[in-house]
Amino acid sequence: MRKFFGSPTTAIYACGFFFAVLLALTAYVNSSFLGTFLPAASIGLVYSTASVLGIILVLMIPRAFAQIGLYRTLVGLFVLSASCTYSLSLTNTKGIAIGLFVLWLVTNSLIVVSLDTLLEDYSENESVGSIRGAYLTTVNIAWVFSPLISGAITRTIGYSGIYALGAFLVCVALAIVVIRFRTFRDPIYTTPSALVAVKDVFKNKNLLLIFAANFLLQAFYVVMVIYMPLYLHETLGYSWSTIGWVFAIMLTPFVLFQFPLGKLADAIGEKKILYVGFAIIAVATIVSGVLGITLPLAWAAVLFATRAGASSIEVMTESYFFKHVSGANPSIISAFRTLSPLAYIIIPALISVCAFTAVPSTLFLVTGICLLLGFLIIAKLKDNKAPLHEKK
Repeated sequence: MRKFFGSPTTAIYACGFFFAVLLALTAYVNSSFLGTFLPAASIGLVYSTASVLGIILVLMIPRAFAQIGLYRTLVGLFVLSASCTYSLSLTNTKGIAIGLFVLWLVTNSLIVVSLDTLLEDYSENESVGSIRGAYLTTVNIAWVFSPLISGAITRTIGYSGIYALGAFLVCVALAIVVIRFRTFRDPIYTTPSALVAVKDVFKNKNLLLIFAANFLLQAFYVVMVIYMPLYLHETLGYSWSTIGWVFAIMLTPFVLFQFPLGKLADAIGEKKILYVGFAIIAVATIVSGVLGITLPLAWAAVLFATRAGASSIEVMTESYFFKHVSGANPSIISAFRTLSPLAYIIIPALISVCAFTAVPSTLFLVTGICLLLGFLIIAKLKDNKAPLHEKK
């Protein structure tokens, strides 16, 4: 049965795919699900709470790898995620639903870090770009088609059907891990405290720069995920069915570009591709803020361009980072994965203080201008054609 999954990396790709389908299926209904228990103004507080807890536990999880092993940790997390997901399909009680939802979000964040660490253990330095590109492509395929399935299930069965299917998908991912990795041997992990790990990042100029580049990308995602759907629906009056096919086109660069770009990075390094990625994403985002675009097809083209840049930056930051960090350094990997929840805490608060939501187009313009900071970051980055150090 183990041979069915092929190489360890192929098995991790399969596991990541099924887990990504869960995340993608539920991403578009989570807020609406919470809305059946809470007023709209309180939903953000639930996400903020989960983000704070996620950051804390993500920074702590390397200790679990060292004490009980990565395999046991990952199995336990998948069991917990499956239990929470299925319970969400059944509960009608406000307090239980909110508590389960927060636990579920945090658990899923820990699974992402665990899969990252497992994949890194099987990644050779000279092929990290190809491996990360293939992994991201596999995961992002789920994000392209899942919203269409999610909409169909929600219309016919409701939210319970989405979470019940999600629980099944987690069980499939769990089965892959149990069958393929039950004999996994852990490396000797270095597990400094979260504070020491963060200090190590600040001491390493190139790691700090790639952290900064990734945070810019995560900030862009926050703006687009939260505010672009609202702008298209409430300001421009697009129906959700129209937004659905616009977003399907928008997301295709993650499937089309990341694997070939990852292979290219192994040959020429990440720096040149990062320059191009930041140029595309900044210009396209600025265009979305200054032009009075009303045609859905025009929006699809502009948003496609933003994700062409984003997909390039994503695979390059992943490739660069994992060429300098090994699976034996889960504390650094955990710190890297806190950037997304950190952005979800900082960026909405900053936008609210600056009152950008009063004129959404201004928000996109400012976001595009801020993305130009990527050029300053990349200019100081040492290219991976001359690595800072070899992975150990």
